[in-house]
Amino acid sequence: MARIPTRVLMSFRDEMNKEAFLGGVARLAGKAVPYLQRSALGAGTGLGVGGAVGGLTGAASGAASGYYDAKSRGESGLGGALSGVGTGAYRGAMIGGALGGATGLAAGGRLDKSMEALNKSKALGMFGRFGQRQLHSVTGLTPKVTKGGTEGFRRLMDVRSMGHAASSAKTLKPLQDAAKKFVEARKLGDPKAVDAARRAMMKAKSFHQSAVRAEKEGLTHAPGFIKHVATKPGGYKDLWHLGVKPQWDMGTVGKGLVLLPAVGVASEAASSNEVDAEGRGKAERIGRAIGSTAGYSTTGYIPLAGSEVLARGTEQVGGLAGRGIDALIGAVAPPKKGGTPPDTEPDQHSQNVEKHYTNAAMGLPPEDLQT
Repeated sequence: MARIPTRVLMSFRDEMNKEAFLGGVARLAGKAVPYLQRSALGAGTGLGVGGAVGGLTGAASGAASGYYDAKSRGESGLGGALSGVGTGAYRGAMIGGALGGATGLAAGGRLDKSMEALNKSKALGMFGRFGQRQLHSVTGLTPKVTKGGTEGFRRLMDVRSMGHAASSAKTLKPLQDAAKKFVEARKLGDPKAVDAARRAMMKAKSFHQSAVRAEKEGLTHAPGFIKHVATKPGGYKDLWHLGVKPQWDMGTVGKGLVLLPAVGVASEAASSNEVDAEGRGKAERIGRAIGSTAGYSTTGYIPLAGSEVLARGTEQVGGLAGRGIDALIGAVAPPKKGGTPPDTEPDQHSQNVEKHYTNAAMGLPPEDLQT
């Protein structure tokens, strides 16, 4: 029997190890995704409720700490307490949200009944739903009890308590009200009233259809938004149709939401051409402002946390593009190579140093030969 070369056996071994590794990763991912889906309700609720409880606790602790610190310095205790509230609330909310979310995630769905009961609570339910919305907006995870665009999902995204203004649940009621007014106007037979009611109904219908489509296309969370724009043919067009336009058509408030971030672009455009303290040229600053504006204005159907993540990402992309422009036009001077040249000018110390000369330098014989 012919002997198999060693290098062939080593190749087989490496291939088998690679297959075993990839298979292990696939099995782990296969278990992780269902686990995360089971944990979405608990993690989101824990995030929201933990953040609320932690924020309140932190605010109280910060106020007390600020009060006593101010008193010890002989300052106003009230002023110290007020200054400590914000810092304490922020720190407490971060810690509480992290602990609550981690606890819900670790439970793996075993606390779902308790979480559902908590979400129905008038006192804490709005915080639980708020946390679920933020978790969904960043990860795309949807609690299993509301999976698939069901009525539960619409309740989850509803803002009547503390949430997302552009959900299909929020836009359905105005559509129903506008339809009723249109029917009433037709009964009255007033052509002007009928025309006005028709326009209002069509506008409400457009809002609702956009919200339903955004939910169907996965534009309620950051991963779905990126996938839609990057992979769907013509998906970039929805940045206008399902991003900017629905907000713009909301009236003065909606236009303000779109235009407010653009104030930063105008501010940077009017700023100095000098490099700022962080080493950013003017084009980079303008690019970051444009990127941030684009991120906020095109994510109208994504709750706060996911919208913030995307806006930060587009801000970085805009900044990189602007940095390239700065480099092309020479707005940012390259750093000098070789360091600072040595100082060759004589200083005060070198001028006052006492100088000694040898006998040979002065044309004299050595000391032992001098008489």
